[in-house]
Amino acid sequence: DINKISIVLVIFSISQEVLDYLNRIFLDPNYMISWQRDLPFHFCHIAFYFSIVVIYNKVKNSSNNNKDSNQTVFLFESAYLLGLSGALQGIFTPDLENIHNFIGILCGQLQHSLIILNVFWLMFAYGMKLRFKGIIYTYLFVNLIAPIAILLNYMLGTNSNEDPANYLYVMELPKVDNVLVNFVSDKPFPDFILYIQPLIIIYLLFLYLPFFIINYNKLK
Repeated sequence: DINKISIVLVIFSISQEVLDYLNRIFLDPNYMISWQRDLPFHFCHIAFYFSIVVIYNKVKNSSNNNKDSNQTVFLFESAYLLGLSGALQGIFTPDLENIHNFIGILCGQLQHSLIILNVFWLMFAYGMKLRFKGIIYTYLFVNLIAPIAILLNYMLGTNSNEDPANYLYVMELPKVDNVLVNFVSDKPFPDFILYIQPLIIIYLLFLYLPFFIINYNKLK
């Protein structure tokens, strides 16, 4: 049953997140939890929570055949675009700078994998698709919350270990060997935010390509 599997996915996803924070607080003696580092405010977090909410909404509304609300569609499209762009990079080039034990590595990789799993489940189990205007909405959303993250990072400052707040990686790029990051890694803050804009647009268009091909074939 599709809805039962969906419930399992939601429970498993939330359990992973709980384990991640339990590890930071109690199980990793070398980690100091702080407001500057541990709020769930990165693009992967956003995609992760968006995907969970959409799955929950699909289960809740399974008894009727109404179309998805605009909010649900937006959450799915953002989860797909932010998730597949950020999660794939997080899997292949993980930022392990503040991770000190196996559970931390497991939770990080598991969260990124669950983003992809949840999104593909929504696509294949519930038939959700990306619209072209979903690219526009997600791009605007990214640039809307980036200034909020900059302001939050300035307000929070540094923790007792002198680690600065860097939510959404808008103050400093992650220290990973990543092809996309390397394109702008030599640019200081805030210049790299402007230089990365074309890369974001290209990446979003690339993620839309499968849906463009499907729609094109339907019109033939």
